[in-house]
Amino acid sequence: MIAYTQSLMLKSYLITLTTVISSTRGYLDLLRDSWRSTWAFFVITLFLLSLSSIAHFYIKQVPEYKKDISQTFSEIATHYPADFSMVWNGQFLTMTGVPLKVGYPAYIQADSYRLPQFLFQFQDQEAYRDQLKDTQSLFVITPSAIYAQNRTQEWVDFKIADALDANTPFEINATNLPNVLGAWRETADSYLSLVTTGIAILLPFWLILSRVWDALLNSILLYFFFRLDSIAFKWKKCLQLALYVTIPAELIHQISDWLYPSLSLPMFAISFWTILMIIYYTLRPELKKI
Repeated sequence: MIAYTQSLMLKSYLITLTTVISSTRGYLDLLRDSWRSTWAFFVITLFLLSLSSIAHFYIKQVPEYKKDISQTFSEIATHYPADFSMVWNGQFLTMTGVPLKVGYPAYIQADSYRLPQFLFQFQDQEAYRDQLKDTQSLFVITPSAIYAQNRTQEWVDFKIADALDANTPFEINATNLPNVLGAWRETADSYLSLVTTGIAILLPFWLILSRVWDALLNSILLYFFFRLDSIAFKWKKCLQLALYVTIPAELIHQISDWLYPSLSLPMFAISFWTILMIIYYTLRPELKKI
């Protein structure tokens, strides 16, 4: 009996899924469904689609992150100045081979993001904010402080003693650089693994909540649009329609991500309103009777 009931539920789900994807007229029947059925279908389908998002994240994006990390460490090893060293004694930094300006990793195009010319500037003299106004670096590191430019090109500062452990002195120079980079690489890989796992866990919740929010906003626009055409839909009915249309729109969005990863068009919004307009022009007389 339980197996039979589950079979009916699966059959009903697949019929609804086929309808929202391929049958414009089928939306008339779906709008007569209960709210419980609508929400169940919406959440289950988006959860299944989130599995595709997770797969896309691991197959397409994570390898890019690993590549960028590897490239960054490779560039540091290649371009590290032979005379530059940095010693932390628990209170302040002592640097040789400065002043030194360090550019961005090759995969970061500073001009595209309107960033300063350099990523880091190391100097052995203390500085004040007003002395840095013409500095073309995102970060300036002095013996006791780190200065950073914010989006408004104002400088904020942090004490190095607040960021580094006073009980763990260290030295970085050209000789011990391979060992230092090896330790940093292990730490970076560990953090990347932790972050990617967290993202994979949160993705289903994020996708469902973000699409609920989209459906809420779109349903309000749809409500006023229908009112202008004398379609007497209550707001809850507009929301129900928006929830159903979200499914094929999200499916198109994800297919676009897989096939055309560099496409910058908002495919979800384009698909959502295109499908809605097809439903509207096809079923306009019937919609006025619901």
